[in-house]
Amino acid sequence: MTTSRIGFFDGECLLNNDPDPSKRTMRACFVIGDKRQIAEVTHPIPSNNVAEYMGLLSLLEYIYTERPTITRWLPGPNHDCDRAGCSSVEHVPDDESGGTVMQSPVKKYVIMGDSQLVINQMTGAFKTKNPALIPLRDSARVYVARLVHVGKLDIEFRWVPRDQNLAGKLLEATHHNKWVRRDFRKSLEDTA
Repeated sequence: MTTSRIGFFDGECLLNNDPDPSKRTMRACFVIGDKRQIAEVTHPIPSNNVAEYMGLLSLLEYIYTERPTITRWLPGPNHDCDRAGCSSVEHVPDDESGGTVMQSPVKKYVIMGDSQLVINQMTGAFKTKNPALIPLRDSARVYVARLVHVGKLDIEFRWVPRDQNLAGKLLEATHHNKWVRRDFRKSLEDTA
């Protein structure tokens, strides 16, 4: 069984339509496991697509530097759960069960975003014509190549609708200076 983890990225450029780029503010975001990060980012040509790439680059850098593991509990011989399909995520281990806690290195990452442009450029389905995006795409591809060839990881890019992008939900929740809503936390728990 492949040990995999899902990561979400997103980005936004506030006042994207303002003709004066100095008035634009970009934020990049990613969510992977329990880690959530939002950062204000800068670029000489601020735009929504640039912000999306900055979110992807932040996620890839985190994966490359942190190499997250997945913690699993394996039931021991004295585990007496009668539920069919009982697994490590259903129980907190206790001393009597004889179970063990394992740290499994992640072997596969599924990178999800709601930007069809970024996802399709990363998979090679779309060409990158915008000169501002080419260096960002190339930097992302360097991270992916290092993760695949040096880290021996499998990386898959997948588009998701906006309402399924946890990083997008986090940006929306914080865009209006609100605390992260309960439904966002619930959706995070559902993907863990």
